[in-house]
Amino acid sequence: MIRFKQAALAVTCLVFLLISCKNNSEKNKKEIEKELKLKIKKVEQPQKKPRKFLTGERKKYEKAKKENLDVLEGESYFNIKDEYVLLKIPVANEDFRIYNAFNIQINNKKAILITITDKTPVSIKGTLGNFILEEKILFSNFIGESLKLNKNDKLEVIIINDDSIATKTIEEIKSFIKDFDLYEDKIKLNNFEPSDKGGGVINPGP
Repeated sequence: MIRFKQAALAVTCLVFLLISCKNNSEKNKKEIEKELKLKIKKVEQPQKKPRKFLTGERKKYEKAKKENLDVLEGESYFNIKDEYVLLKIPVANEDFRIYNAFNIQINNKKAILITITDKTPVSIKGTLGNFILEEKILFSNFIGESLKLNKNDKLEVIIINDDSIATKTIEEIKSFIKDFDLYEDKIKLNNFEPSDKGGGVINPGP
């Protein structure tokens, strides 16, 4: 009788253990899914609509001989205290959106890569449009490692207008970029030629 009770108790404990493991497994699964959603949400960039040039703003870009996709030092900058990058990107129309923002530190050069598109294959380089795609991106929101900058840094900004690259991973992006020169702003791409590319170098701002 005692052995029977002991056996029954053992079975009961086993059942409770299995139920507990199942519940914990489901709980862990939900926690992982929740964490994954948070991470996905963290790196998503807002679909902000471009605005028209402000009074006198366009002249600054014309004076600096900037084209669409080129950033202008002083207009675009990074803020170390509040940890964000402010980008003002000249574009041709209101349909352009930022899709991804990558931290791509390569060869000890600090750089970010921004992918944008208006979902058409039309090139917009060679001219200066009437719109500015303005976006503030937190250091922690860059895909890859969180961006880390100090007051003496210069940040290379690479802007690519190409629909096909919008879904690439950070490692795939890195494999495309063979090398670039911070001062001449030349980009050599390996195995990939985007429709348009631009950018520039920015410094710490207010």
